[in-house]
Order: sequence, then structure tokens, then C-alpha cells
Amino acid sequence: MLVTVTVSVMAIFAFGQAQDSAPAETTPSSPPTVDALFTNLTTHVDGEAWLPFTYQLPEGISVADVRKAVYHVYRLQGGRNDVGAIENGITRYYGEYEGRVRFQVEEGILTVMLTNIQHSDQGWYELEIRVAGSLPVLAKGYLTVVDAPVCPALNCLNSRSICTVEGFSTGSEPYNPPNCTCECAYTSNFKPGSEVTVPGVLVGMFLLGILLAIVVIVLVMKGWGIRRSV
Repeated sequence: MLVTVTVSVMAIFAFGQAQDSAPAETTPSSPPTVDALFTNLTTHVDGEAWLPFTYQLPEGISVADVRKAVYHVYRLQGGRNDVGAIENGITRYYGEYEGRVRFQVEEGILTVMLTNIQHSDQGWYELEIRVAGSLPVLAKGYLTVVDAPVCPALNCLNSRSICTVEGFSTGSEPYNPPNCTCECAYTSNFKPGSEVTVPGVLVGMFLLGILLAIVVIVLVMKGWGIRRSV
């Protein structure tokens, strides 16, 4: 019995020594938090979208754990489709999003910037953050894609219709539809296939009038000469 007790004490002592020599692991005091700053963002085809997420890493974690934190962005359409991820300080973009997406990371904010928007990009976008010692946390927001703004053409006589789009917001919330302002623009600059402009018509009529006047004068002079000869 004495031997058994002695062995137990030595085992406990050895375990304590091993624990003292092992590197201490930090345990987060609270789980990380993440939130989507958009609920239903609207943009148009061929446009851009900025999808901002805010996050807060737990206090008390080591610098190494901060660097090892994983930020993973998914598109929820028929499952979780990889958009991109930041892991160990390395950013990767996946599949069809490579070349169209970029992550901008600031303190407490991760923004997903998506370009060349198509109708197929519509759907939920989710950010997942994983920190050592904590369960993953998630947040998501919805992206709505509409057709590109088209202004109604004006029927401008002998001129071109020029339209400008005002009051149209993209990549913001709430969505503001386009307000088209169209006017007829008159110009004397001719381009192949362009309509004849009003100044061009006036110049043509002026030259035609001069030509007719010359013809009339010549005819009158000829008539006067015939009468004199008679």
C-alpha cells in the first residue's frame, strides 16, 4: 500500500511538472460576434455591390489566435457555395468569384466587394468567423439584383436624344430607382449613321437658296439679252 501511494504522489508531481513546462493556452472570455450591416441590398446588372460585415474578436485571446482566425464568405444558393476566405493571413477567392470579388478588412469591419454583377449573383451572403476555443459565429444578408437602368428614348426631330440618370443609388440601402432626364440635343457634328441635325438642314437650305437665286439671275439676264437683240 505504501508503494502504491508513493507511486501516485510521484505521478501527480510529474504531471504537475509537465503542465508547468507546457505553453499556456488562452481561452476566450467570450465568443466572437459578427453582424451584417445590410439586410436587403439592391444593385443592378453589370454594377457593383459592397457587402459590409462588422465583427468583434473575443478579449483575452493571444496574438497568434488572432492571426489564425478564419473568415469564410459563402453564398447560400442550393447549399453553401464558397466565395472566398481569409486564413492565417492569406486571402483566397474561389470559382466564378475569382477576379470579381475582393475582401477589404479594417479593424472590426470586413467588406465583400463584388463586381460585374449578374442576375445569378442574387441571394444570401454569409460570413463565418472561427476562432480557436470558440464555436463558429455566422451573419448573413441578402443581395437583390435588378436590370440595368434604361432611360426611355425621346422622339427628337432631326436631333439626338441624350439622357442622364440622376438619383440612382447602387450598393446602398434603401434602393433608389433611376430618375431619367432626357432632352433633345442639336449639334452640327455629323457622324456616320447619325441623324441630320437642324443646323445642318439650315445650312443646306441656305446654300440651295443661293443656287436658285443664281439660276434665276442667269435666266433673267438671258431673257433680257434676247429682248434687246429683237
